[in-house]
Amino acid sequence: GFNKDFQDFLFLRSAAAGHARAWIREILNPNFLPGVANSTSQNVLRFNAQFKALRAEGIEPETVITSGWTHLAISFRGFKALGIKNRDLARFPDAFRDGMAKRRHKLGDLGANDPNHWPSPYQPGSIHALLIVAADNEAQLNTRVTNLITSEKFRSGVREIGRENGRTRQDERGHEHFGFKDGVSQPGIRGVTQPTDPLGNPHCGQPGQNLLWP
Repeated sequence: GFNKDFQDFLFLRSAAAGHARAWIREILNPNFLPGVANSTSQNVLRFNAQFKALRAEGIEPETVITSGWTHLAISFRGFKALGIKNRDLARFPDAFRDGMAKRRHKLGDLGANDPNHWPSPYQPGSIHALLIVAADNEAQLNTRVTNLITSEKFRSGVREIGRENGRTRQDERGHEHFGFKDGVSQPGIRGVTQPTDPLGNPHCGQPGQNLLWP
């Protein structure tokens, strides 16, 4: 998780396979600054640790360090639209190949929740990719998004079909948009989640949170 106060989620559709692949190669290039190359788990975890350390010292972290992260998630239909060979597509697990709409009976998406009622752009098969962009302030986020989607390669090969804007709730910080405290029941990951009591209880992250191997 990027754990940023400002995030945009762009839903994309491939318009031309060759140009779309060229755009993906562009944002994977380490020299393309708004791209995904600097958004590795290692970089994110290192920054988050520095952020928390500054806050623990009573310093407002945003006045000292900022960062922006980018991630591109591709759906099964997205891989097909990019021209990935069938023998390679067959290696994906069934749940990913089927998609959520085909598995609606297992997921409980029935009646009013049936995929036929899903709003735009979430209709089955519509989304080829999700571009997640995160930053520490609104201006930084807007600049990053603009740089990602205004290149000639993007305009030639990719179409934005929807966007969701994610912002931290000012009334309940640390709570997600439905009001729940996010992440309370999820396990911690050894090597990622640090124990709050490393001497007395090294096998727990937060109190009662089991630490599991990746």
